[in-house]
Amino acid sequence: MKNALWSAARSCTVPQFDRAMQKLKEMNEEAWKDLCEIPLKQWAKAHFSTHSLCDLQVNNMCEAFNMAILEHRDKPIISLIEGLKHYISSRIVKQRDLMLRYKGNICPMIQEKLEAHKLAAQNWAPHWNGDTLNSKFEVTDGTNKYRVELAKNHCACRRWDLTGIPCCHAIPCMWHNRTHPEEYVDNYYRRDTFLSTYAYIIEPNNGPMLWPVSDLPPLNPPYVRRAPGRPKTQRNKKNDEPRNPYKLARNQTKVKCSRCGKWGHNIRTCGGKTGADREIEKGGTR
Repeated sequence: MKNALWSAARSCTVPQFDRAMQKLKEMNEEAWKDLCEIPLKQWAKAHFSTHSLCDLQVNNMCEAFNMAILEHRDKPIISLIEGLKHYISSRIVKQRDLMLRYKGNICPMIQEKLEAHKLAAQNWAPHWNGDTLNSKFEVTDGTNKYRVELAKNHCACRRWDLTGIPCCHAIPCMWHNRTHPEEYVDNYYRRDTFLSTYAYIIEPNNGPMLWPVSDLPPLNPPYVRRAPGRPKTQRNKKNDEPRNPYKLARNQTKVKCSRCGKWGHNIRTCGGKTGADREIEKGGTR
């Protein structure tokens, strides 16, 4: 069912989405009804808008940022803000220096995706329809066929429309026109755009010794009641989230004691056999 769900969520066109949902309905109709109650534009790629040029279905940016500030979030407010300022400032400098050493015009991760699309494009043959702009093509692999319009950055598979990165169907049409696919990558993924994003800096400030003295009464910290138990540093993961590959997962729900051989406890919590638990051999002598 999980594979059927992701097959429906990752379908880029409505016909593919309908076929995947029909397959899911045949497997479990209750799950199909639950998915139909959720707005499709929130989880199905076939119903995403092409305005943002992004096809991400799982946005965990807040969780990634929460993990990055793990060592600062339990500190007082001033120390917390100073830690966030240092982290963000260091990240801006690091990302900008990495891109300044990069010589390509397209961001490296996007260039890797484009190279993968180029390899897949070798299986598709373009057919120009004769328009004056050399824009309208039909591409086929012998079985499937898609319509491509280079002037509108459009392909019938909608992958180019959703991401802004030319798909494997559009690249053969660009080769037919003797142009480079890198020219059709959206400006969002270019090196200059990345550098302009990280062009801003956080201004340095002085320490407490140079702060102005205020006549207002000092602020007292709020009363915080300590929660019972050990404070958590990691959130509880869901069942479908990837686990730590270097940690052996416990497959069994119950443990077996290696001393008494019974289930439900281990050797550390084993109290040993009691008089009632001892087995008396039949026909033997004490």
